[in-house]
Amino acid sequence: MDIVIHVTRLHTGERRVTRISEVSGLKDGEWRMDDIFVYRLSGE
Repeated sequence: MDIVIHVTRLHTGERRVTRISEVSGLKDGEWRMDDIFVYRLSGE
């Protein structure tokens, strides 16, 4: 399994894992990614 982990720096300066996605292959020449985890920022 190939995964991509996206880390975002918040306005407070801290870093947070905001998305973890599985790379599930190519479809019509584009990489297909399925989200495993998505962090939702509240209050913004």
